[in-house]
Amino acid sequence: MKFSAYNLRTLKIALWIIAGYVIISALYSLNIHAVQFTYSYTLYDSLTGKYMTGPFTIIESLKRSTPIGFALGVVTAVIELIILPKIISRLSFLLSLIIRVIGYVVITMPIVYYGIIIEEMIILHTSFENVVNEPGFTSAATRIMLLVTIFSTISALGVSFVRLVSKKFGQGILLQYVLGKYHQPREEERIFMFMDLRSSTSIAEQLDHKKYHKFLNDIFHDISEPILEYRGEIYQYVGDEVVVTWSIGSGIKDERCIRCFFAISQVLERKNPHYIKKYGVEAKMKAGLHCGLVTTGEIGDLKTEIVYHGDAVNTTSRIQEMCNDLRASLLVSGDLLQRCKLSDKFVLEGGGTLKLRGKEKVIEVYSVTRKSSEM
Repeated sequence: MKFSAYNLRTLKIALWIIAGYVIISALYSLNIHAVQFTYSYTLYDSLTGKYMTGPFTIIESLKRSTPIGFALGVVTAVIELIILPKIISRLSFLLSLIIRVIGYVVITMPIVYYGIIIEEMIILHTSFENVVNEPGFTSAATRIMLLVTIFSTISALGVSFVRLVSKKFGQGILLQYVLGKYHQPREEERIFMFMDLRSSTSIAEQLDHKKYHKFLNDIFHDISEPILEYRGEIYQYVGDEVVVTWSIGSGIKDERCIRCFFAISQVLERKNPHYIKKYGVEAKMKAGLHCGLVTTGEIGDLKTEIVYHGDAVNTTSRIQEMCNDLRASLLVSGDLLQRCKLSDKFVLEGGGTLKLRGKEKVIEVYSVTRKSSEM
């Protein structure tokens, strides 16, 4: 079974969530294992015929915390990756945060409460009634539930913040930002794809501003998966235009940067009946692809962004502007085609040349289409 990049990303996030909860639960247990069971109680171990009294050893505490951490991780991953996106995708940050906190608390509390009871039953070989009726258990459980509520709230705040910042910087950029990769400007070779909506002016005239905004938002949402599938990073949105970028090695591998455009086109073809029904118009994109050396770094004070500066960015934009004149859906520079060898799935046609103002070098531009058998 082959997983898509989107599914692999989801699985990776789920594993990180589960691992995080197991580690946090273990640390929590190591920190307060003496507190949890310092209330005086004695339970009869029917297997050994002896009485056991808390507090327990660190190993016993870890045995308790690991299953609970794993269960919390699995449930949180399901909530965060499957349930919540369907509920809060169109809600404000504050409302989505409130829903996330409530969801975490409501689901976490019974897991921890019954998890503790079940583990008591297993470790002490006793019954449910003996555990819950033991003097001191109720007060200890109440303290634990209070801690769980605080922990769940902090977790929800943390997850909400990370997801918000990750969306702001873009897929794969948050970690680089935290590690300070671009704190100092650095030169690197990158591929850029400038892509915008065909007939955007006439479509905007047909729709009012709010409806046009929703139309664009639906498009950008729908094309996110193929961009992720082909390892692209969304650099920025400018009106009806989206700019996607790759490191040079990632973009030329398996023709990802070129295949990405056609994967996007296929998604839009499938979605067009929905767009026509909802908005009365269809969506088609045109794009320009080019590569080159750029300077990458953080910029700004009141508002910080990671930006790319260099001729490669401006040239890609100019190539995309040639699509209408050449009646092409995808134009690719000769510089990029020299690095990215096309397979026989694509047809290459001479498009034209582009001379940049103040530059002697002339950029050759080619139209790339798919063979009919690959459509």
